[in-house]
Amino acid sequence: MLGDDRGRTLQTTQTSLRIIELVSDRNGLTLAELTDVVDQSKSTLHAHLRTLVKSRFLIERDGTYEIALHPFAVYESARHRRHAYHVAKNKVERLAEISGEEVNFTVIEQGRLIMVHTAIANSSGEHTLKFRREYYMHNTAAGKAILAELPQKRVDNILDEWGLPRETDATITTRTALFEELESTEARGYGVVDEEFTEGLIAAGTAIRDAEDDIVGGLTVGGPKYRLDEDRVHDELATDLLTVTSELESELS
Repeated sequence: MLGDDRGRTLQTTQTSLRIIELVSDRNGLTLAELTDVVDQSKSTLHAHLRTLVKSRFLIERDGTYEIALHPFAVYESARHRRHAYHVAKNKVERLAEISGEEVNFTVIEQGRLIMVHTAIANSSGEHTLKFRREYYMHNTAAGKAILAELPQKRVDNILDEWGLPRETDATITTRTALFEELESTEARGYGVVDEEFTEGLIAAGTAIRDAEDDIVGGLTVGGPKYRLDEDRVHDELATDLLTVTSELESELS
């Protein structure tokens, strides 16, 4: 497991955090809907919801509970602590401009990728990279690039913690297949996904290292398959991606 999880944990806290995740993933839930997916009594769940509303993590609108803005302030505070995040923002925008596609910068936290910055070429368009805040690593381009550069023990820990969940028919779901993919990823210097975490999307991604040679995040560029094919990803997008990756790492050194 990741980190030292041998100490005592509180089930009530875990339940509250699970409620926040569910409300976020489903863009709001009623108490009745929550009762269907969480194995707790209605009165217990209602107490959790009241506490989360009072703590400003949730808001209640006509019986539906939604994520409040307060957690985003917490998120912004964490994001601004890292110099790399500030530098990455400009490079995300630059890569979007030169590639004409959508770009994001993610950081690895407890075995998942967390979205920090995103940019869309000619920003009037809609997101094609399935927009959310958190991603698995085994089926994302930057995630594969990062896994390919991590020590084997760390990779095994991440897979033990999160498994290899299937999100589309193309998702890699066995360690044998993933490790073969990671070998190819390491050899070419970037990861590629082809409809592996959302249908219709193809993307390339790299791991980003700082001056201490630590991995601080991942850079991804991609778009819909009706506009991009595999040849363009490996030729044009990969070239742009590797160029901006080099620029970003140079500024972090």
